[in-house]
This record gives sequence, structure tokens and C-alpha cells, in this order.
Amino acid sequence: QGQDHQIRLFSKAGVALATVGRRGGGPGEFQSPGRAFWRGDTLWVRDATLNRLSAFDRNGRFLLALPLPAAFSPDWRSADGKRLLQPTLITRNRDGSLSFSASTPTGEGRASTRWLVVVRDDGRPKPVGVPFPTAACFKDFENSQVAIPYCARAISGHDPQNGIVVTATTTMHGTRPATVHVVAQRSTGELIYSRDISVPVSRVSADELAEVRRPDQKVPFPAEVRDFLARTPAPDARPPFINVTVGPDGSAWFIRSKSIDGHYEYFGLDPAGAPIGRIRIREDSSLQWASRDVAWVVERDDDGFETLVRYRIVK
Repeated sequence: QGQDHQIRLFSKAGVALATVGRRGGGPGEFQSPGRAFWRGDTLWVRDATLNRLSAFDRNGRFLLALPLPAAFSPDWRSADGKRLLQPTLITRNRDGSLSFSASTPTGEGRASTRWLVVVRDDGRPKPVGVPFPTAACFKDFENSQVAIPYCARAISGHDPQNGIVVTATTTMHGTRPATVHVVAQRSTGELIYSRDISVPVSRVSADELAEVRRPDQKVPFPAEVRDFLARTPAPDARPPFINVTVGPDGSAWFIRSKSIDGHYEYFGLDPAGAPIGRIRIREDSSLQWASRDVAWVVERDDDGFETLVRYRIVK
């Protein structure tokens, strides 16, 4: 509950069990509670404002708090001396270590390669596993940055409860099916699977491309940006996916880049990387997470009220 800075626990039957935390900066209190996850019988909650991870038992009793590294801390370096920037918490592992994603900078100070980083008892961050894929989908100018239209950017997602990270890069082949390379690894760096899937793509219409290139009247593009967009080759098709959600069982759900008949479609892979099937939800809804059998979706009515709905996935 963002308005009262609390987390409320319910049973599977919807019975209220406990209320966790309150507004404040002291032990067990929140300024901006974020995503919560379970590790055994312990509930972990990240607070972005206080930049810490707090632990509670199943009755909502506060146990401990762990400070998290700052986004641009000069002291946060790997064992080989490389500076690590913009750490994003993934999970607390079962052995007590913390996993983050973080970037190593280029000579100009800009982020380049993004790594899975584990911090163990000695407090030293260690890059593990394979680096996260990247794609050059932005063009830098002297005073601005612009996204390249319909660029096949790299995407990633993770689930803190099971400690699984999924990344994907796309290779386009015109209007023929795209090749999506998917890698799943544990938050401690062990590879789960690496595979290619072939996914149909949809064409980009002339009207859609013109809309992307049309200047924003409120924030007009500089001349160099307008010239760049005009010279950028028109793509034949859009990349098939724009994001990925990882379920609590390790399944991965990729959202299509364009709605069809007022619905967004998700394509699923099971924990071993085999196709599961598809989920279609309304444009005004959002998939919270899904497994091989169940999907939880937030649906909004015309008045903006939200309802959490559980769907059974039919094979």
C-alpha cells in the first residue's frame, strides 16, 4: 500500500494475516517500499528511498536491515579493481549473499557492459556468470540522446523469489521470423539454459514510422536529431518483444511489442527453455507474474479501480 507505506500479507484464500511496516525511517519502517519477496520464512522488502533491504518474519515482525550500495559509489569496485555503477538489486541468495546487476564504465564514464554481481560476506562485489547483452539503440548528441526507431534492444527480467535472471537479444531478418537468443542464469551465476527461438514479426506501416519521426511540438527536436531521424533507414518490421517477466517457477514471459485487437500477448518459456504457450490480456491490464499453470493480472475498470485476478492457464 503506497499511500500508507505498508505491506499487507494475505493467505491464499484472501484472509488478512499481517501488516508489515509503517511510514518512517527507523527499523522496520518505509519511505518507499518496493518489490517484496520471500526466502524461506523471511520476507525481504527493498526501500529505494532509504536504499536498504529489510527482513520480516511471517507474522510481520522486523528482523534486520541491510544497507545497499549507492548508484555511483566510488568505493564499489570488483576484486580486480573495476568500478561498478548503478547497482540494481536482484535478490538475497540462500547463502546470505546479495546479487545485483551493475555496469562497468567506459573511459568516458558511461556505462558499457552490465554484469551479474554477487556480494558475499567479505563485502567485495564479484562479477559472475555471463554479461548481460546490450544493443546500440540510442544515438548520443552533444546535448541530447534519442532512441533509434524500432531498434531490437536487449531485454532482461528477474524474479527475486527464485533468484533467476533471463536476458534476450534479437536478430532481425527483414519480415521473416526474428531469431531471439534467450539466456537464463541463477542469481549466483550458474547457467540454466541458452537457446534460440524463432518468432514471427509484424510489419511497420508508413503511418507508424511517420509518427515516430514527427517532432514533438512541446519539446522540439534539435536540427541534428531531426536530420538523424530523417536519414535513419525505415525498418521492414518491428522487434517481436519489448520486455520479459520471470515467474516464481522460473518460467519467462515475453510481451509482444504491439497490441492486437485491444489485447497484449505474452509468449512463455518454461524453466528449461521449452515453449509453454501464450497469454492474452486487455491493453488496460498488466501481467504481474505467471507460471506454467497460473497467471496473476491487474485489471482496471473505467473508473480506474484495480482488481487482482487469478487465471488458470489452459494448455
